[in-house]
Amino acid sequence: MLDVKERGRKLILSGQNLHDTLRGLARLAEEKMPGAMTGYTLVDDSRSFITEAVFPTLPPIFEKSISAIPLDRPVGTCVQALRTRTPVVSTDILADARFDVAWRDMCLRCGINAVKSIPFGDAGDPVEGTFVVGYPQATQEAGFDSATMQLFADLGRDAIRLYRSLSVPTTQPQISPAE
Repeated sequence: MLDVKERGRKLILSGQNLHDTLRGLARLAEEKMPGAMTGYTLVDDSRSFITEAVFPTLPPIFEKSISAIPLDRPVGTCVQALRTRTPVVSTDILADARFDVAWRDMCLRCGINAVKSIPFGDAGDPVEGTFVVGYPQATQEAGFDSATMQLFADLGRDAIRLYRSLSVPTTQPQISPAE
């Protein structure tokens, strides 16, 4: 696990932008979890909606379909995880009536039949996004590697914080001319 964590940290530090870094982390997660489709969602600063979705092995329509989803209703596992600050699992999306029909249909059309979303953000701080693992077959919750998922959730959080800190403009103090 240390090798994977070290590779993830190197990706974060050598990435050119947040989107590409998250794509690289998702691909690394898929190497570690064969058969899984992984990705990240990010929320806006007001924590009102998902602003971006990064899922490198899924069709682009999947990313587009879950971007700009408001967090005020239980659309799918990511929204529910963000709302409750707890991991949310759907072991059989087709049979899971908790979530929006359009979300379930999109997952199934993209080959996802089971999914788990883990929110990330430090205790007391607002959530920043989710790390997501999907599988093409329905599975029991034990089929999800929670320790590996938490590792990639933490790496995603670290990447987001690094890139957000780099994009914050710094202001230079104004120096008054000497009189």
